[in-house]
Amino acid sequence: MMQVKNKTTWLVSLVIVYLVISDGLDFFLNDLLHLLNSLTVTILINVVFSIFIIQIYKRQVTNGLNIKPKILLIIIPVIGLLSIELYDFLTMSILNVNPGVSQSSFLGEVPSCLLVPFVLVFAPITEELIFQQIIQGQLLTKIFKKENRFSKWIRILIVTFLFSLVHGFSWGLGDLKTFVVTVIYYFDLIFLAIIYEYSDRNITITIFTHVLANALATMTF
Repeated sequence: MMQVKNKTTWLVSLVIVYLVISDGLDFFLNDLLHLLNSLTVTILINVVFSIFIIQIYKRQVTNGLNIKPKILLIIIPVIGLLSIELYDFLTMSILNVNPGVSQSSFLGEVPSCLLVPFVLVFAPITEELIFQQIIQGQLLTKIFKKENRFSKWIRILIVTFLFSLVHGFSWGLGDLKTFVVTVIYYFDLIFLAIIYEYSDRNITITIFTHVLANALATMTF
């Protein structure tokens, strides 16, 4: 029992550290550094954390490559990407907004040599390990233990809400309307949670899907 409690504490600690360095650190550094410098330092610290957490879960990531047939490593991420893009299109059409624009202009100030590997490699891997592997696959599974459709969708909805909420705090601060719209916009992350839950929790597939989505978004930076 003690071992389980210690493991849970360790997992929660990883999540808290991630939230601090991904969302809280930049606000603190803004008071000390110029905006560009604060963003660069924040990204560098996130990269260090990414390398750390990737080392912890590298076995899970590499094991995901063993899925059969291998073509699923391509088919599922492509379907996931199309689903995300369709959701984004409908959301932007209905709400008549594009929260991604502010994110693009904000990150556009960061040097490409640092931004591209962060957005295409480190960020998607770290976010999937934090939200899908740790929160959805481990922490929420401890709470909703029964492997039935209800438990699966509760985990999917909770982790998606948390995931989109974090993006709301990152890119939607300003006024309540902007925040709510940003959270709704990033609810497209539900497709990552669905893929993880229904692919026998293959974290590698969700990482590939996230990388594809970020790659497409990067083209607009």
